[in-house]
Amino acid sequence: MNFKALADQLGIARSRLTFASEDELEDLLGVVSGMVTPLALMHDGKHEVQVLLNRDLHTLPEISAHPNINTATVLMSYGDLLKVLRAMRHEPMVIG
Repeated sequence: MNFKALADQLGIARSRLTFASEDELEDLLGVVSGMVTPLALMHDGKHEVQVLLNRDLHTLPEISAHPNINTATVLMSYGDLLKVLRAMRHEPMVIG
């Protein structure tokens, strides 16, 4: 990930882009490092997380995600991922 390019695209300072701490992951998404998944957004009741999707994801035949546990994987289409995100009231920003 090119964080400088991402910051430029978002119109923010590079210093504002950081990885979430273990505590933030737990508080916002109810997961720990290594278990981060778009499906954990169901725990973001205050909608504090902004979802960013790479514009090339729609070209993949399937997208894999952990179902809130890292010992299993769910496969879905890009369209289904969008449906799930929107059902959780998270409108993604497409970047790339």
